[in-house]
Amino acid sequence: MGESDQGVRREGRVAGAAASRATTKAYHNTGFLNSLIGRGDRFSNLEPGGAGKGKISDGYNKIWDFGAGVAANRVTLPANNGLWPNLLRLNVLGTNRFPVGDPIPLSFYYQCGANTGATVTVRFFLDLDPNPLNSNSILITQTNVMSTGTNNIGLLQTTAIPNPATTSGGTYYVYGTISDGLRTRYLYAPQKIVLDANRQTPVLVQARIESGLFHCTVSAAPNQRVVIQGSTNLIDWVSVQTNTMTSTSWDFADPASAALVHRFYRAVLN
Repeated sequence: MGESDQGVRREGRVAGAAASRATTKAYHNTGFLNSLIGRGDRFSNLEPGGAGKGKISDGYNKIWDFGAGVAANRVTLPANNGLWPNLLRLNVLGTNRFPVGDPIPLSFYYQCGANTGATVTVRFFLDLDPNPLNSNSILITQTNVMSTGTNNIGLLQTTAIPNPATTSGGTYYVYGTISDGLRTRYLYAPQKIVLDANRQTPVLVQARIESGLFHCTVSAAPNQRVVIQGSTNLIDWVSVQTNTMTSTSWDFADPASAALVHRFYRAVLN
């Protein structure tokens, strides 16, 4: 009986330790998710610790109204020399899906400078992963903003237009940097965006015969995947060649055309 009781107590301690670890992990995951880099909903009214133990939104800075209201939930620093510029909040406005080349509306709060007599540079990027330091981000716009001093914040809206020549369709993170030339800070928007590939219809121009072969120039948007199809009756079409555009034009030649009496051609997107 004694050994049985001991076994029960030991199993109870193991189960209790496992439950404690699971609870600790859950709190850590929740804390990261709702941090500046976790991209969670920091305005959520959920209470991860249980009823009455605080909402996620209670931890949001409410000294100024960033959308969570105003409350005295921060301790004022003894001094703030304003040396480091800061992006305080960054959001993609409206939808999160855009055709490549369309403007992306952005809103951001910031604070910088010991006074209001200087400017800083704000840049916005698309990123394939939430790491701004591995050189795979794409600059989409930049602007200079006036410094706010240490007792105010700035709120601005801007639009960023991805360049179709350098930006493929896909899913991206959006982040911004703010820099005074010496110091730079980063902030990711909580929203990811989806860029749809350019669906502009490709066009065949400058049809000609060169060295006995049919040639034409394909006019299309960069990064489009274009399929040239051929037909002898305008009913049955076969794919002749496929190309991913690296510029706005491509010289197409059909090596089989020398042996054909006639052939029609068209360009379609893959």
